[in-house]
Amino acid sequence: MSIFTCRIQEEPGAVVLHLNGEIDLAAAPLLDVELGRGLERSQTVIIDFSEVVYCDMSGVRALERFHAALGHRGRDLIVVSSGIIRRLFALVELDKRITMADTPEGARAFLPHAGSRLMDSGEG
Repeated sequence: MSIFTCRIQEEPGAVVLHLNGEIDLAAAPLLDVELGRGLERSQTVIIDFSEVVYCDMSGVRALERFHAALGHRGRDLIVVSSGIIRRLFALVELDKRITMADTPEGARAFLPHAGSRLMDSGEG
């Protein structure tokens, strides 16, 4: 039995879905539900795979469906991944279709007005 959890965090300009555990055939339906919860919440969705230890093609397909659904709504997707998960995404060439970042902080740099927010926070 796989263990999968998702925590949703609202941020200015984005909703962040923090995924944890294993994403396999058994967890993919739950992933679809969690991704659906983030669909209408913000212009930009960041999915953080940092704590995902395993992902098979059912997880990749769920991510592809979600990316397409966001695209139809004119919304943006940024995926945070590293290690074996990033290698999987490169192998199936997701990294050529979806914006990738190494860290959640790196993902925030892609948000509109990220530069001015960073400047404002450093001027205090």
